[in-house]
Amino acid sequence: MKNKKTPCIQGQRAVLSGKILEGMIESMLLNSGYKKIEKLDLAENLIQVKPNEKWFCRQYNRIKGIYNVNLRIDFFLMSPEKYPDGLAIEVKFQKVGGSVDEKYPFVILNMFEIFQQHNIKSVLFLEGKGYRKCALTWCLKQNCEVLTVIEGMENIISWVMNELI
Repeated sequence: MKNKKTPCIQGQRAVLSGKILEGMIESMLLNSGYKKIEKLDLAENLIQVKPNEKWFCRQYNRIKGIYNVNLRIDFFLMSPEKYPDGLAIEVKFQKVGGSVDEKYPFVILNMFEIFQQHNIKSVLFLEGKGYRKCALTWCLKQNCEVLTVIEGMENIISWVMNELI
């Protein structure tokens, strides 16, 4: 007889693993001199304000996506020198097989369709090796001027070191 709690436990582990990875990225941003914006009500729409300092916020939800509802972006940052129009960072962690593969096209389509309209660059971090190889291959083929797909913790750290510091 199957244990009915297994999917719930696996889901909880996936959420926790994702939060740990997001915490690591937040720490790298803070150590790179980015100021964390806690309250999104500081400005009606932060992307309309050109930055005079480096800042980021988590779970940014001021951009409407392809369904015309607000997206929840894992990290949104701005930097006067490198990203004056913004950079959206999405983090997907999947240690074991699951439904994360099905989320990639939605995330990437929003990055192409919506972020490009606002001149916002985007990056998708993939970690955990639980995705299908064909899904990873497809995601990596989507790399272009407005979207960068990075797979694996070592590559994520290297990208952050090269691009954000």
